[in-house]
Amino acid sequence: TNDGVQAVGAMVEGHAQFVTEGVANTREMRKAFQSFTALVFARLPVEDPAMRIVMDVQLAEHRFAYGQGHRFITAVHEARGREGVEAALSAPPESVREVERPEEWLDPSSVQAGFDPDAVCGATGYVYGDNEPQRVQLKRAHLAAIFGPLPAGDRDPVLASFDDGWVEVGPGGDRSEQISVGVIAFRDEKAAAGYPALLEALSRQRDEQMKPGSGSMAEIVKAEYDDRIGPDRQTPAFYMDKLVRIPSQDIEVSAVTIGAVHGRIAVEIAFTNPEAERATMELTMRRALAALRGEELPEPVVKQSASAPQEGDDIEALKALVAAVRNTSDEAQQEALARALLMTREEIRSVLGDGDAADDYAKDYDGPVADDLDEAE
Repeated sequence: TNDGVQAVGAMVEGHAQFVTEGVANTREMRKAFQSFTALVFARLPVEDPAMRIVMDVQLAEHRFAYGQGHRFITAVHEARGREGVEAALSAPPESVREVERPEEWLDPSSVQAGFDPDAVCGATGYVYGDNEPQRVQLKRAHLAAIFGPLPAGDRDPVLASFDDGWVEVGPGGDRSEQISVGVIAFRDEKAAAGYPALLEALSRQRDEQMKPGSGSMAEIVKAEYDDRIGPDRQTPAFYMDKLVRIPSQDIEVSAVTIGAVHGRIAVEIAFTNPEAERATMELTMRRALAALRGEELPEPVVKQSASAPQEGDDIEALKALVAAVRNTSDEAQQEALARALLMTREEIRSVLGDGDAADDYAKDYDGPVADDLDEAE
């Protein structure tokens, strides 16, 4: 797995750092080693806050093998000497979680009951439609990079309690939106309860740094917040709705993030360019919380794709839509109509029946929007 590959990579780079450090110490080159390590972990002088967000997370991923791998090998050496290091290289940790927690690798009996994100991800998976999301394990290094700009007194008590986490990310049902579902386990409920406050503090900080006229490559032109969700507004949560503009490309991106907590588990769901209404997005979080509580899940609101004709559809209306795609001269409008229709050739035939007429209408999809339709299908 990708998780296992990263763990092995951390062993390789961490051991290299460990050996280099040892050689440097024996040859009175300690300062040179420290200078080299400082360069590896230096925070690049990027002033743009939008670029800084991306850069910090990317660098945290890159530096994980060097930093945490080195700490793992050092901890094993201190506990078991050279033989312990050789054992770790022969049978390396199988996950980044173990790399971040050498004490658990050294003493498997110290591992607490694991957290399985499947209950939450199973409750929210319908939002991806027929698309397959990717699941990645969340590292401490990720959280440290994301919340690094906040005051240490606010972030450290929460992040110090981080136990485990996973993020599923993928396109929404119609592929025009991106959705991520993060499930984060903390060691205690107090720390988990503080996570939504961290989300809001960081979000409001970015509002100020990236406001219109700030010179940032991305400007936040709208930011709305709420602390309750649900039809009766009785569910405490962090709710954020933003509109981000990229002036250089004249692009606008909408983003909604919902964060909530049950016990020691925090859930964060983010929608980029959401197609759904607020109530539908809130329902996704309510299903996640119900799964954590072991309650019956609220019925999902599944958007009915136009690619599945229902009994009683007006065939003439269908023909008109196909004709509109073919005849519209404006390419952007043509693509929009095609995406709205989202009919596969087989589905067209299922409505029109077999024969020349169905073939004629199916051929309409071989025009300028054919590639877009294939991607949408």
